[in-house]
Amino acid sequence: MVYKQNELVQITKGSLKGQTGKIAASSHDGIYFIQGNWNSHETGASNLYGPLLGDEITSVANY
Repeated sequence: MVYKQNELVQITKGSLKGQTGKIAASSHDGIYFIQGNWNSHETGASNLYGPLLGDEITSVANY
């Protein structure tokens, strides 16, 4: 599946499995970076996580 920038996705593999975020960037090779707020709840700062392959994320709409 091809994900679009700002699409809400859930991480399905790795240490942040189950966390959600938005697609912040992607490459033509199907590599994605996710922006979320799972590390800095006190400050509300967002964090970038990746690179992730398309099979490591899923659209939140699919859940």
